Amino acid sequence: MQTGKDVNNGIKVVAIVGVGGIGKTTLAQKVFNDEAIQGEFSKRIWLSVNQNFSDVDLLRRAIIEVGGDSQPPESSKTSLHETLKNTLIDQKTFLVMDDVWNHRSWDDVLKLPLVNAAASGSRVLVTTRDEGVARGVKAILPYHRVDILAPEDAWSLLKKQAWSSEIDEDHINTLKDIGLKIILKCGCLPIAVKVMGGLLRERGGLRHDWQQVLDDSKWSTTKMPDDLNHTVYLSYEYMASYLKQCFLYYSFLPKSRIFHMDQVVAMWISEGLIHGNSSDLEELGRNYYKELVSRNLIEPNKSFADIWFCSMHDVVRSFAQYMTKDEALVTQDGDNNILAKLASQKFLRLSIETNRSQSGALDWKSLHAQQSVRTLISTVHIKMKPGDSLVTFSSLRTLYIESADMASLVESLHQLKHLRYLTLVNADISAPGNIGKLKLLQFLDLCGCTRLVNLPDSIVKLGQLRLLSLPIASMVPRRFRGLTNMRRLSMFRAHMDGDWCSLDELGPLSQLRFLE
Repeated sequence: MQTGKDVNNGIKVVAIVGVGGIGKTTLAQKVFNDEAIQGEFSKRIWLSVNQNFSDVDLLRRAIIEVGGDSQPPESSKTSLHETLKNTLIDQKTFLVMDDVWNHRSWDDVLKLPLVNAAASGSRVLVTTRDEGVARGVKAILPYHRVDILAPEDAWSLLKKQAWSSEIDEDHINTLKDIGLKIILKCGCLPIAVKVMGGLLRERGGLRHDWQQVLDDSKWSTTKMPDDLNHTVYLSYEYMASYLKQCFLYYSFLPKSRIFHMDQVVAMWISEGLIHGNSSDLEELGRNYYKELVSRNLIEPNKSFADIWFCSMHDVVRSFAQYMTKDEALVTQDGDNNILAKLASQKFLRLSIETNRSQSGALDWKSLHAQQSVRTLISTVHIKMKPGDSLVTFSSLRTLYIESADMASLVESLHQLKHLRYLTLVNADISAPGNIGKLKLLQFLDLCGCTRLVNLPDSIVKLGQLRLLSLPIASMVPRRFRGLTNMRRLSMFRAHMDGDWCSLDELGPLSQLRFLE
């Protein structure tokens, strides 16, 4: 990290280059967490960039990474540049930009505040599949190229993923001949070997189980495009049907957002993907989630200490989205074909991410053809005019919306008779007085509505509510004791006066498992 020609006005950029799934991110994480790096740099920033980054979102995340305050949703790129610059003044900074597809994320977004503020000796580490990106960010030569694993290294990785440490080493080695053949079918790609290890762990440790996987005809299926990974397909085919649906749904979540396990499980329940006794649904969902982790189909986010926040590797995500292409649309507001896609095909699920240099916007009317949609997730600002409503989407069960202005949307929420899950983020709103008409609502997350103070009295009519997450300053009305299905209550403020809810009112909530 200390050698090479000085470029970018004193900031050196280093690039890790390699194909998808080959281990670029893992290598970058090892560098990022190295004790020497931690001791050398006073500020460290890790940013997952990907194809669909938005400038303002990237800057907001960088500010939070270096300990700055969360920025208002209406903040401009210019103001965020200034905030980040002020946070980095005279700080020796190590920035990792993971999964970069376009050099603009550095040149047009992050370069200016670092060059103008960070101390001499600051460094940038970029991971990318495209050597052209490395050239574009003027990374020092030579680039670090990550190759496929050597067979012995791949075998070590497979063993680690397929068994716990208690298994007898002699028994493991009796399977090495089959294991090496399986590794070759995985192309010695780390992500494929890890997914295969997760599958073999589920199948068992007998030679017969491994031989069955090796001989499976699905390795040579012609059902998929060549650029999709057959190891992921094989893992998918060995799943129980209930887990398949949960796995596919996870690929639908925006890459640019981090979702807690309980949020994911809540969406699964809302979509009817978890079957069982009503009192056990969350526990069942968590078990499904943990099984996806065990299979290495979702991976714990290393920024957190546990498995409750995960991400899905691009190689895995591409496969899952291919499998749902006929019923789900995952797109970006910068996609030139988005309007044509929305007009030509009916989808059950829509996920729209921002991809524009500012906040971007999508006209509400462009969604009107999607009358059968059951899930709508949008991290892009949706333009709504007075008179616009949700009446078109009467089948909605899950609604996750990020927007700075959604008064028209909120006022028509009561029309969604089938709605089970609702999250509103960055919304300058007051909760509608008729929210109590959402009789089937089970999961309500308003913690992103920072200006919401008083919850309406009708919220106590939501008898099916299982999870409620509130803004930190919100006031809860009395008669809360009637919400006896409540399992999880976050950011609850207890009051002693007679106008608002007190702790005593939580006594009858016998199903409550989490209180914050």
